[in-house]
Amino acid sequence: LHEWRSFSASLGFVPNVADVPTNFSRDLKHLDQTCAREVHKVAVIYVADGQEDKQSILSNTTASPCFDRFVSELGWQVCIGKGHEGYPGGLPYDTTAPYYASPDTELIFHVSTHLSGDVTQKWKHIGNDEVHVVWSEHSKPYRRETIATKFCDVLIVLERADDKTYRVRVETVSALEFGPLYDGALVGGEELAELVRLTVINASRAYRLAHKDHIRPLRHREHVFAHDTMRHMKKVRLSDAINALYIPTMTA
Repeated sequence: LHEWRSFSASLGFVPNVADVPTNFSRDLKHLDQTCAREVHKVAVIYVADGQEDKQSILSNTTASPCFDRFVSELGWQVCIGKGHEGYPGGLPYDTTAPYYASPDTELIFHVSTHLSGDVTQKWKHIGNDEVHVVWSEHSKPYRRETIATKFCDVLIVLERADDKTYRVRVETVSALEFGPLYDGALVGGEELAELVRLTVINASRAYRLAHKDHIRPLRHREHVFAHDTMRHMKKVRLSDAINALYIPTMTA
């Protein structure tokens, strides 16, 4: 009841009162857990020299120092479930992942070498991501068919051009406009992680906005508020509302 009094007073609902059901706290918790920011999850896959199939690629548990440095610069390294209160991206407890957040966006990376379990378990996370970043150290160009999935609407491949520069390849299933990276771009190693992070956010956002059924986070939160929390409200006389909200109930 105390929660309901504070909630109603804060939002200016004094002319209303509620029949507080047993599931009210659950609905309020659901509202609190509904994201107000955009959330994105992106796969980052390491391909060593000579690897040309999903089994060998997703079996990697270690990578080159260059790849590890790139991953460390994508965001803050967090451990899911240990003080991390941001978007977990469906990752299991105790998984380490790069995480990035801004006032309107949260982003977490599913790094193939960081995921625990066998290939099938790793694939449950990576295979469902709409944006894939592939770091390839193979001498041959990486092909989309190497790790086939019905998702992966945006594929960004990073390949070394020389000692200090990386070549970027961008492939999309449908026509999408995003940046700052583009197909054929050459980028220095020091700027690579930041530019990739900006690009995957914009790519994921462009993909979602291309779908008419996409609901923006604040609009979705408004929907949850209207249909879950507000359904407990009923109109009463102002005097009755004040009495119910602010005068303690006398008990024998």
